[in-house]
Amino acid sequence: MSENGSLSLRMQDIAHRTLHTAQGSQPSVGYPEGDSVNLPDAYYVDSGNGNDNNDGRDPGFPLATIDAAINKCTASQGDVILVQPGHSESISAAIELDVIGVQILGLGEGTLRPQITLTADDNGIEVSAANCTVENLYFNERTTTPTGNNSYIDVSAVSCKLLSLHFDVGAEDLDSITIAAGGDSLEIGHCRWVTTADGPDSAIRIEAAGVDLLHVHHCIIDGGTVTNAFDEGSIISGAAHTNCLIEYNTFHAMVSGFGLTFTAAATGVIQYNNFGLGTIGLMLDPGSCMCIENYEQDAVDESARLFPARNPSVPVGIDEGEFIPGLGHRVSKALALTQGASPSQDIFTVTGQVLINLFIGEVTTAITNVSIDVTLQVKTSGEDLHAITIIDNDGVGTLYYLDGDPASALNGGVAPLTKVAGFPTASGNNSILLGLAGGSLTVENVIVGTPANSDAITWTLWYYKLEASALVVAA
Repeated sequence: MSENGSLSLRMQDIAHRTLHTAQGSQPSVGYPEGDSVNLPDAYYVDSGNGNDNNDGRDPGFPLATIDAAINKCTASQGDVILVQPGHSESISAAIELDVIGVQILGLGEGTLRPQITLTADDNGIEVSAANCTVENLYFNERTTTPTGNNSYIDVSAVSCKLLSLHFDVGAEDLDSITIAAGGDSLEIGHCRWVTTADGPDSAIRIEAAGVDLLHVHHCIIDGGTVTNAFDEGSIISGAAHTNCLIEYNTFHAMVSGFGLTFTAAATGVIQYNNFGLGTIGLMLDPGSCMCIENYEQDAVDESARLFPARNPSVPVGIDEGEFIPGLGHRVSKALALTQGASPSQDIFTVTGQVLINLFIGEVTTAITNVSIDVTLQVKTSGEDLHAITIIDNDGVGTLYYLDGDPASALNGGVAPLTKVAGFPTASGNNSILLGLAGGSLTVENVIVGTPANSDAITWTLWYYKLEASALVVAA
């Protein structure tokens, strides 16, 4: 993606509307300005040939610092600060963006973008005025570790935008962006983080309870390696924020358990994000947010997995084998057969009433040198789902098939083969109505005989819900 696509379009529009020719043959861009309240003023900043004693209105006589330009702006006028390519600024005290409606726009691409280096134990830019924008700046690693919770950008005002920013974060960095009380309706988009050393705590930290309508989108937050990754999380909250929208972001390299980590009471929507190089199942902790199509992966040459899992009560399409139209929701139980005489083991717990459309077993560790009788039945009541089936020295991959007739053995009495579950042609597949309306039961695997030390079967079923609260889980 373009790191400053929106900025380029904006500047092209400004140039198209305001281009004028300076003395001689070289054109320059002038921004519409003046005393009229209807026109914003433009101020130019360039450390290479600027001076804070200039008025900053002419690109040939720019100001030297961003802070000096802010001090010249008028509130609520839409003033723009154009920071020239190659600008470099080391700041020992926070830049106070405290004038309503000011836009700070960096010009240039890549490392030609204006560069900021924070050299003190302080925030870098403190955004305390509403409707401000900071766009297309390049932030280098801090040179001094903050003793407090100081960040490169701290936002405490409503309706601000942080766009197309680049952060190099290293050993002296803690938080890049912090959101304090009052920082509602903040947009953070098209930003990128690159960690260069172990040390940073977070890319984005939501500090205050009640922060509302945060929107983070199209950002790349790269921890580099698990060692260098953000110690507390890429995006984190320690307070209950509301109505956030976190979408289309890429998170790479996360310390175990720390990717996107929200407090339990946080609300909003987290959608279409990708998480890679972390611990599966621990990269996304959404608090109380709704999750839509977020993926996690921790291995190369494999497709990512959907996390959290699909809501089982609202299946849509095919979801990584968890739901298949025509068969239903998939549930599996890997069962290491218990040693001892005639053991029984729980395999599934059924809540409410369900329709079992397919029920199969597969030998995963060979059942050798032994013959055992197997029956699947309802625990406590002892109702059989099929007739007793003899399993005799069956190898890995042998399949067993429940045909729906309680009077028939598995596979309809036909001897099973490796990877082929045989059953009489006339038998077909009959669905099974199972469960108690408003209640629950357990399906168990009952054995007559003595299994060997490592015998194992995986049982898998697919089912439809017949009441809203119905559910089948591995016991």
